[in-house]
Amino acid sequence: MLFFAPKGFPYKAWILASQQVGECTISIEADDESALRVRVQPGHPQCYATNESLLDLLSTEFSRVGGSEEVYTSVSLGRIIDYPWLSEYIATSAYTDPQWQRNRGKPRSRDTYGYVSKILLRSPFAAQLNEVLARKGYFIHAVTVEKVLIGTFRDVPLYAGKAGVGKVPYDAVVWLRLRKKLGFE
Repeated sequence: MLFFAPKGFPYKAWILASQQVGECTISIEADDESALRVRVQPGHPQCYATNESLLDLLSTEFSRVGGSEEVYTSVSLGRIIDYPWLSEYIATSAYTDPQWQRNRGKPRSRDTYGYVSKILLRSPFAAQLNEVLARKGYFIHAVTVEKVLIGTFRDVPLYAGKAGVGKVPYDAVVWLRLRKKLGFE
């Protein structure tokens, strides 16, 4: 029997794991579409997730995944501004990249979304998460972004480094697209 939610029916997600970090709660939710969603509550500017807390939470969830069927297809991180270390990474990466035009706040040869996606896919965080995911046969095959915000280093949360002159990307809504390695058991 199929169940169709009536118009206006609230979205339902299940909390799979949760971690208290100071006054903040970082949780992973799942829906019925094979997607995971990370939530930082109450969120920027009151709360931030650390690299360690995020990796720990995702590692805990993926350690529970059993069998060889593909269960999860994506992880929504929400806004990068909830992860200051990742926000700083995209800002400083763009600032030092000759393909980024600091004066115009855009890349030379690609669209801004593709540019930020590529930075995130090559980030140390993605490499660390791929190590966690590999234990269950998953890997990040793409990063999708939307609503990329461009600003100055003053806009990067908790940034304490040298404030370079010019415009850089510092926030976006991010999805990590997952795939299962073929032949994994």
